[in-house]
Amino acid sequence: QHEEKEKALKEQLSHLTVLLPTLQQLMERLKKIVKLPHRLRPVQSSK
Repeated sequence: QHEEKEKALKEQLSHLTVLLPTLQQLMERLKKIVKLPHRLRPVQSSK
């Protein structure tokens, strides 16, 4: 049973290493979006 857990962990790790680059790209995009002027978000200013 212990070996099964180790296998699953290694599989998850490999998935993570595949996802990391895309995650980093998403983070970069988020940072850029956050730096944009707030007029692009009318939901907050419509109070």
